[in-house]
Amino acid sequence: MPDERGQGEVISRLDRIEKLIRAGLAARGRPGRRQRTHEPGQEEGRRGDTEGAGTGGRGPRDALRQAAYRLGRRGAFLSLHGVAWISYGVGILIDPAFGVKRGLGWTASVVPFTWLAVLWIGCGLAALIYAPLRRPGRDGHGFALIMIPPALWAMAYLLGIGTYTRGGFNAVVWVAVAGSTVIVAGMPEPRSAQRERDR
Repeated sequence: MPDERGQGEVISRLDRIEKLIRAGLAARGRPGRRQRTHEPGQEEGRRGDTEGAGTGGRGPRDALRQAAYRLGRRGAFLSLHGVAWISYGVGILIDPAFGVKRGLGWTASVVPFTWLAVLWIGCGLAALIYAPLRRPGRDGHGFALIMIPPALWAMAYLLGIGTYTRGGFNAVVWVAVAGSTVIVAGMPEPRSAQRERDR
């Protein structure tokens, strides 16, 4: 009997403690339950954000990131230069700049500016076509094509330096552009970017 009375007292005290805890939670608006109900949703949202960032996401930033992964650094180089070459060719087609007219005016008797503009635009479009391949040996033609216009421009400015003294400085710029293209063309795609694209 004494043991049963002791157990009964312990149980009654535990019941009182439980009632006090429940009363305190009710007075404070039950923050414990609110945290338990909201934390799973927050965790799911965080998981969705991390998964969305890795699988392409839903926003424009994630779409751009996914496109960058697919292009890689070589493809991005070809894409940027392709857009630039097309824009430069359209500018020549519409209204050539003063430096182009002055430094390359002698070429008009050999090759019209319209043909030169078409050359820039065609090489730019070819670079955009080869950009997604992004592997040496597969995108090599794209690099070769975007190197042709600046190389010809450098040579033309050098040949016309007699009538346009600044042509030598312009030639140095275009030689640097063509040389950087040759350097990037020989670089392999980084392994991390290649693994990301192959997933």
